[in-house]
Amino acid sequence: MNLCTEFINQNVDSVRLLKGGVFLDHILLEMELLYARGVEVSMNQLAKERKGHAGERMVKESLEKIVEFSYTLSDILREFEGTFVQSDFIIVHFNRLAILEVKNHCRNYELKNDEWYFSNGHKGSNPFHQLDRAKGLLAKFLKSKDICIPVWGYIVRTNEVSKL
Repeated sequence: MNLCTEFINQNVDSVRLLKGGVFLDHILLEMELLYARGVEVSMNQLAKERKGHAGERMVKESLEKIVEFSYTLSDILREFEGTFVQSDFIIVHFNRLAILEVKNHCRNYELKNDEWYFSNGHKGSNPFHQLDRAKGLLAKFLKSKDICIPVWGYIVRTNEVSKL
Protein backbone atom coordinates (compact mmCIF):
# COMPACT_ATOMS: atom_id res chain seq x y z
CA MET A 1 0.00 0.00 0.00
CA ASN A 2 1.46 3.40 -0.89
CA LEU A 3 1.61 6.23 1.63
CA CYS A 4 -1.20 8.25 0.09
CA THR A 5 -3.58 5.29 0.14
CA GLU A 6 -2.67 4.77 3.78
CA PHE A 7 -3.46 8.43 4.50
CA ILE A 8 -6.87 8.10 2.82
CA ASN A 9 -7.66 4.89 4.70
CA GLN A 10 -6.79 6.49 8.04
CA ASN A 11 -8.79 9.65 7.38
CA VAL A 12 -11.73 8.72 5.18
CA ASP A 13 -14.20 8.97 8.07
CA SER A 14 -13.27 12.57 8.82
CA VAL A 15 -13.39 14.01 5.30
CA ARG A 16 -15.67 14.01 2.30
CA LEU A 17 -14.34 12.67 -0.96
CA LEU A 18 -14.97 15.10 -3.76
CA LYS A 19 -17.16 13.23 -6.23
CA GLY A 20 -19.57 15.64 -7.88
CA GLY A 21 -22.88 16.81 -6.52
CA VAL A 22 -23.52 19.76 -4.26
CA PHE A 23 -21.18 20.44 -1.41
CA LEU A 24 -21.86 23.15 1.15
CA ASP A 25 -19.76 23.63 4.19
CA HIS A 26 -21.63 23.36 7.46
CA ILE A 27 -21.39 27.08 8.33
CA LEU A 28 -22.93 28.21 5.05
CA LEU A 29 -25.61 25.52 5.24
CA GLU A 30 -26.61 26.58 8.77
CA MET A 31 -26.68 30.26 7.81
CA GLU A 32 -28.76 29.60 4.67
CA LEU A 33 -31.27 27.55 6.69
CA LEU A 34 -31.57 30.25 9.35
CA TYR A 35 -31.95 32.96 6.70
CA ALA A 36 -34.64 30.94 4.88
CA ARG A 37 -36.55 30.61 8.16
CA GLY A 38 -36.49 34.36 8.71
CA VAL A 39 -33.98 34.23 11.55
CA GLU A 40 -31.74 37.27 11.68
CA VAL A 41 -28.24 36.48 10.43
CA SER A 42 -25.28 38.73 9.68
CA MET A 43 -25.71 39.63 6.03
CA ASN A 44 -22.00 40.48 5.79
CA GLN A 45 -21.04 37.03 7.11
CA LEU A 46 -23.60 35.31 4.86
CA ALA A 47 -22.24 37.18 1.82
CA LYS A 48 -18.68 36.24 2.82
CA GLU A 49 -19.63 32.55 3.16
CA ARG A 50 -21.45 32.63 -0.19
CA LYS A 51 -18.42 34.16 -1.92
CA GLY A 52 -16.13 31.59 -0.34
CA HIS A 53 -18.42 28.77 -1.43
CA ALA A 54 -18.57 30.13 -4.99
CA GLY A 55 -14.76 30.22 -5.16
CA GLU A 56 -14.43 26.71 -3.75
CA ARG A 57 -17.03 25.46 -6.22
CA MET A 58 -15.01 26.88 -9.15
CA VAL A 59 -11.88 25.13 -7.88
CA LYS A 60 -13.81 21.89 -7.29
CA GLU A 61 -15.15 21.88 -10.85
CA SER A 62 -11.68 22.56 -12.26
CA LEU A 63 -10.11 19.82 -10.15
CA GLU A 64 -12.68 17.30 -11.36
CA LYS A 65 -11.57 18.02 -14.94
CA ILE A 66 -7.80 18.04 -14.54
CA VAL A 67 -6.71 15.93 -11.58
CA GLU A 68 -6.20 12.29 -12.51
CA PHE A 69 -4.86 9.41 -10.43
CA SER A 70 -5.52 11.20 -7.17
CA TYR A 71 -8.03 11.71 -4.40
CA THR A 72 -9.36 15.15 -3.63
CA LEU A 73 -10.63 15.80 -0.13
CA SER A 74 -12.75 18.88 0.48
CA ASP A 75 -13.70 21.05 3.45
CA ILE A 76 -11.50 19.25 5.95
CA LEU A 77 -11.66 20.19 9.62
CA ARG A 78 -9.18 18.22 11.68
CA GLU A 79 -8.21 18.40 15.33
CA PHE A 80 -4.66 17.54 16.26
CA GLU A 81 -3.16 18.02 19.72
CA GLY A 82 -6.04 20.26 20.80
CA THR A 83 -5.73 22.54 17.77
CA PHE A 84 -8.22 22.71 14.91
CA VAL A 85 -7.16 23.34 11.35
CA GLN A 86 -9.45 23.79 8.34
CA SER A 87 -8.40 23.27 4.74
CA ASP A 88 -10.50 23.85 1.65
CA PHE A 89 -8.93 21.00 -0.34
CA ILE A 90 -6.24 18.38 0.10
CA ILE A 91 -5.11 16.62 -3.05
CA VAL A 92 -3.57 13.22 -2.43
CA HIS A 93 -1.43 12.37 -5.44
CA PHE A 94 1.05 9.49 -5.53
CA ASN A 95 3.51 10.18 -2.70
CA ARG A 96 2.66 13.77 -1.91
CA LEU A 97 -0.15 15.91 -0.51
CA ALA A 98 -1.09 19.41 -1.63
CA ILE A 99 -3.25 21.74 0.45
CA LEU A 100 -5.27 24.31 -1.50
CA GLU A 101 -6.61 27.36 0.29
CA VAL A 102 -9.19 29.11 -1.87
CA LYS A 103 -9.63 32.88 -1.66
CA ASN A 104 -12.50 34.49 -3.57
CA HIS A 105 -12.16 38.03 -2.26
CA CYS A 106 -13.62 40.83 -4.33
CA ARG A 107 -11.62 43.64 -2.68
CA ASN A 108 -8.05 44.68 -3.40
CA TYR A 109 -5.24 44.08 -0.91
CA GLU A 110 -2.13 45.85 0.17
CA LEU A 111 0.76 43.99 1.76
CA LYS A 112 2.63 45.93 4.48
CA ASN A 113 5.24 44.29 6.71
CA ASP A 114 3.85 40.79 6.13
CA GLU A 115 0.32 42.00 7.03
CA TRP A 116 -2.61 42.11 4.61
CA TYR A 117 -4.87 45.15 4.41
CA PHE A 118 -8.03 45.57 2.38
CA SER A 119 -8.38 48.67 0.22
CA ASN A 120 -10.65 50.17 2.90
CA GLY A 121 -7.77 50.02 5.42
CA HIS A 122 -9.10 47.10 7.49
CA LYS A 123 -6.53 44.48 8.41
CA GLY A 124 -7.17 41.02 6.97
CA SER A 125 -5.69 37.67 7.81
CA ASN A 126 -2.61 36.65 5.85
CA PRO A 127 -3.55 33.55 3.80
CA PHE A 128 0.10 32.46 3.69
CA HIS A 129 0.15 32.27 7.51
CA GLN A 130 -3.04 30.17 7.38
CA LEU A 131 -1.49 27.89 4.75
CA ASP A 132 1.81 27.51 6.65
CA ARG A 133 -0.10 26.59 9.80
CA ALA A 134 -2.22 24.01 7.94
CA LYS A 135 0.85 22.50 6.25
CA GLY A 136 2.76 22.32 9.53
CA LEU A 137 -0.06 20.68 11.46
CA LEU A 138 -0.77 18.19 8.67
CA ALA A 139 2.92 17.26 8.43
CA LYS A 140 3.06 16.84 12.22
CA PHE A 141 -0.09 14.69 12.15
CA LEU A 142 1.32 12.50 9.37
CA LYS A 143 4.58 12.09 11.26
CA SER A 144 2.65 10.97 14.35
CA LYS A 145 1.15 8.21 12.17
CA ASP A 146 4.58 7.27 10.78
CA ILE A 147 3.62 8.56 7.34
CA CYS A 148 6.49 10.45 5.76
CA ILE A 149 5.32 12.27 2.63
CA PRO A 150 5.85 15.88 1.58
CA VAL A 151 3.05 18.40 2.14
CA TRP A 152 2.85 21.23 -0.37
CA GLY A 153 0.56 24.24 -0.17
CA TYR A 154 -0.98 26.68 -2.60
CA ILE A 155 -3.19 29.75 -2.36
CA VAL A 156 -5.82 29.71 -5.13
CA ARG A 157 -7.25 33.14 -5.89
CA THR A 158 -10.48 32.74 -7.86
CA ASN A 159 -11.65 36.34 -8.26
CA GLU A 160 -9.74 37.94 -11.10
CA VAL A 161 -11.08 41.38 -10.13
CA SER A 162 -9.19 41.35 -6.81
CA LYS A 163 -5.68 42.78 -7.01
CA LEU A 164 -2.67 42.52 -4.71
